[in-house]
Amino acid sequence: MSRFLKLICGVFLILTLYGLAADFGVNATVIAAEEAGVGEQPNSKTIAMNPNSLAWVLLFAGVVLAFEVGAVLHSVSVWEPRDVTKMFGLTVISLSAIILVAMQAGAEVSAVITLLGTIAGHLVTADTRSRTPTDQSAPAALEIESVSPKAVGNNKSVEVKYISGRKDDGSTLKLLYQIMGTDADFDQSAPVIPAGQTIGPFETGKIVNVKTIATNSAGSTQSKAQSIKIA
Repeated sequence: MSRFLKLICGVFLILTLYGLAADFGVNATVIAAEEAGVGEQPNSKTIAMNPNSLAWVLLFAGVVLAFEVGAVLHSVSVWEPRDVTKMFGLTVISLSAIILVAMQAGAEVSAVITLLGTIAGHLVTADTRSRTPTDQSAPAALEIESVSPKAVGNNKSVEVKYISGRKDDGSTLKLLYQIMGTDADFDQSAPVIPAGQTIGPFETGKIVNVKTIATNSAGSTQSKAQSIKIA
């Protein structure tokens, strides 16, 4: 949000609260006078908010809603429908509660405020209830850049290097490898070291296949397999 928009919203909020405070002060004086026997007795359903204060509240509501629409339309990231519903729903509920309380419409307002509070509570907690692990996308694969022979003493091993730039999404990464003629599948594994790692030792003449697998609660994704013959 730009500083200009923040300033506008702040000014309208201050003016709205000032108008409501002034309105309540006037009404309190009038009611006190009526209770003392001066003037007509107030009706419990009489609107205590004067038109000027109501206009300020509605004007502020319009500014807030306009800002929210602009935030959604001009946002760099894509808003999810649940987030848009939550934002507009809580705004409308909050403003409705302010107007109802300010109108002092009588004891029946309590039931309406309770209902609005229930709806607001549902909007706030709906995200945590509905955002299950199935909402998470399957992780991106960690692709292998190269596999090359590496001598470690008298042992023949394989050095694996990975393509950099993969975003850390919290998934579990494993390096899977298969020794042809020994393993039926990619039965052997080791934790991935993103900077590169060495596996082995292997016998001369063996063909080793390697690939990675990334796993999270939504599933798993495997990289393309690469092969090397131990010379």
